Amino acid sequence: MSHRRLIAALCGLLAAFPWSVSASHKTPSIDASAWLKDTSLASALTAPNQKPFELLIRFTTPGLRGGTVAGTYHYLWLNPSQWREESAIANFQELRVGGEQKFWQLSNTPSQPTAVAQLQDMLDILMHGFPANDSLKPSGSFTRPINGDSEDCLISKDKHESRTVCRDHASHALLRTMIDVHGFSGNFLKLPTRTEYSHYREFQGKEFPGELKYWVGSSLRVDATVEKLQPLGTLNGALFVPPSDAQEMHGCGGFSTPPQAIYAPDPGPPSGPHHSAAAVAVLDMRLGADGLVHFVAVQHSSGTSFDREAVRAAKQWRFNPATCDGEPVPMEINLDIRSSI
Repeated sequence: MSHRRLIAALCGLLAAFPWSVSASHKTPSIDASAWLKDTSLASALTAPNQKPFELLIRFTTPGLRGGTVAGTYHYLWLNPSQWREESAIANFQELRVGGEQKFWQLSNTPSQPTAVAQLQDMLDILMHGFPANDSLKPSGSFTRPINGDSEDCLISKDKHESRTVCRDHASHALLRTMIDVHGFSGNFLKLPTRTEYSHYREFQGKEFPGELKYWVGSSLRVDATVEKLQPLGTLNGALFVPPSDAQEMHGCGGFSTPPQAIYAPDPGPPSGPHHSAAAVAVLDMRLGADGLVHFVAVQHSSGTSFDREAVRAAKQWRFNPATCDGEPVPMEINLDIRSSI
């Protein structure tokens, strides 16, 4: 598993596909692990024996109170033990330098914007593969026509998660993922969440998309375009030396499970004449290995009064923590939450 899995973004909850499929799902006889690995290898620029490369992405995300905010993502990769990643959006800047299962992180704010986490998660799956989870069992598969070609989709489930992965029938390149994380209830919105990868081109023997999108319901949360993807020339080795004040982080190299809410009181309704009773806010939450909420920030606002109520309620929530190989680990999540009606 890659270096980012310790701090994962779980944004929204998937309830249904955003399209209809005429053919009924069938239980696959394929090896699901091998199928997913084969899908990842189609775009795995960071696989062993791959050549060094440079990746520059520009992306936008909805602003807190309307409009859009632009950001950049810059990645230099020499080998699995030497890479450098820089993310910037608005006033946020973050640097990660590291290797396999370990990296050093330096950020200028305590909270990573949701859009950055979502983009990193999309790239992580694309280049490093899907998080290992031996409890997910294949429950169905289907093939459907799309844009004159066809895509193959695999559905897997366990008690925590339902996951659908779709890939191009010919190249096996990843086209979209859909995840439903269970264990949240009350006023958490069950919004369709999906990632999309398109405009592929060949690079160094792999297929890599030119556009990446992250949707939550009908809202496009991340709209990313690859501006530069090229072989990496000679660089100053100091770029891959961690800053002295960076924090050492560890990834999960084994099987992981998401956090499960065990106590989640609802927020109160928004107050004032200009607020709807159906207000919605998106919260970024940092959960500790103890299952407590250690940090809460509003990523997308529904109005000041409800923001305060949502944050107040979230600070009281308790979780069975996320795990890596059975051991509790901290994790960042973001969730859509609505007011009581």
